[in-house]
Amino acid sequence: MRKKFTLQQFFYILATLTLVIFILAAGRAFLIPLLLAIVLTYLLISLQALFDYLLRRFNPPRFVSFTLGIITCVVILFMIWSIISVNIDSLGQKTPAYQNKLILITESLLQKYRPESAGQAGAFLRENIFGTINISQFAGDLARTFGSLLGQMGLVIVYTVFMLIEHKNFYKKLRRLVRNKTEYSRLQSVFSNITKDLNTYFKIKAVASVVTGLLSYILMLAFGLDFAAFWALLVFLLNFVPTVGSLIATTFPILMALVQFDGGILFIIFSFLLISIQILIGTFLEPRYQGSVLNISPLVIVLSLIFWASMWGPVGALLSIPIMATLNIVCSKFESTQWVSALMSADGKGKGNFKSKLKLKWKPKIKL
Repeated sequence: MRKKFTLQQFFYILATLTLVIFILAAGRAFLIPLLLAIVLTYLLISLQALFDYLLRRFNPPRFVSFTLGIITCVVILFMIWSIISVNIDSLGQKTPAYQNKLILITESLLQKYRPESAGQAGAFLRENIFGTINISQFAGDLARTFGSLLGQMGLVIVYTVFMLIEHKNFYKKLRRLVRNKTEYSRLQSVFSNITKDLNTYFKIKAVASVVTGLLSYILMLAFGLDFAAFWALLVFLLNFVPTVGSLIATTFPILMALVQFDGGILFIIFSFLLISIQILIGTFLEPRYQGSVLNISPLVIVLSLIFWASMWGPVGALLSIPIMATLNIVCSKFESTQWVSALMSADGKGKGNFKSKLKLKWKPKIKL
């Protein structure tokens, strides 16, 4: 006989959720470097495995591939910081001129087709659009966010070093903590699935983001777009943010093309090709290779993106999918929480063997 869900249990759950949200907000300074260290640890382990595979003919010591992985991470971070620092000041200085030109283009287009609305549209853009959405502020926030992350790198590196040291002995400690073999097997399966799914996700997402960024950069160079390297970097970084990342990544280069090419035929061709790159990789190629490795509903992705971005800013947006994927896998491994995994999933089945105990005695008849 199933137990009734009491009002007391409801308030316990509500109090627990409130406490968790408070801890996430209050412990931001501690939790963000910790999670970044976990991601960096996964990245270094994956790069070590990649270099081990590439250098398998030479059979080098493991520290060689590990050193190459560290060098790769340092080079990537240096390149990102160089591109941002070189372009951010110049972009911030030219942004007001770009905004004014965009208003003039909008007014001239309306003057052609709807002359009576041209003045009102210009005033609306100045007061409501560019008055609230400040591209200079966005660029400055991006630079400050990345600078803040670099400022925390010392703490992240310390966490990462200790995680790498503990990584080899983790399963030995887990075996001693859990006396029951069945429980140990279940926990081992949970951690193995988390590692496998996150590694697969990051590999496919990284390759897709690099290819999208490179193709976008080549396209921007071919059309002579201003700040091509910065926009390509933005495309690369925002592609790690699911669902809305690619939309934001294409918006800024398209606006730049509209201002630079005065909304002519070059602007139309450029916009079509840039959007085509995103659709080709994000809609066709990436899902084909990624398959159902995460199996998370698009609605859950959007809601988690909003939640984690509101809690931790841009870092939360980047970490939203790894966090939700981990939560999905953990919930799928325990019978009492498999329904949570089923609700989070895209196919309604979850990652576990969830079977609903609800039996319908009637079948709804729907006539179209």
